[in-house]
Amino acid sequence: HDARDFASARPDWVEPISADYRGHRVCEVPPNTQGITALIALGLLEHFDLGSLACGSPESIHLRIEAVKAALVDRDAEVGDPEFMTTSSAALLDPARLAARAGAIDPKRVAPDGTGAIARGSDTVYLTTADAEGNVEQVNGPGVVGEQPILEPGEHFEYTSFCPLPTPIGSMHGSYQMA
Repeated sequence: HDARDFASARPDWVEPISADYRGHRVCEVPPNTQGITALIALGLLEHFDLGSLACGSPESIHLRIEAVKAALVDRDAEVGDPEFMTTSSAALLDPARLAARAGAIDPKRVAPDGTGAIARGSDTVYLTTADAEGNVEQVNGPGVVGEQPILEPGEHFEYTSFCPLPTPIGSMHGSYQMA
């Protein structure tokens, strides 16, 4: 790229896509971003009684991993430049479709290879959050999906379990921490 490429580039103003998850409205930037992947995973998890499982238990972690794997399969097969996508975001987030996809997740078995296994190597981690006052924060960085920025000082957010876990301040272990 050169200066002319950047000078001629124009951003697109887009409307967010969203889905309800356990009484919360979750909003994301639409394709061609990966926000829809998070919404699909949450839509799949909506069909499981996660509250009955111990936070961080193998059963809980398994369901979350399988939901993300299934969402990644959808992303890889369907998500791209919206001008060329053959399946709309609304169709990917259709409740009946998500219910059928969730029904294919076996709570006791790992999905076989080729159905959504995360490729080894580098990837991008993306997180967006907003508060009631309209403040929005985005974190986008390289690395294999793992621990994410903290919710509260002294805690970290474990991506695979969605449970805030206490962590000593200054103990990074590959995650980002608030001081």
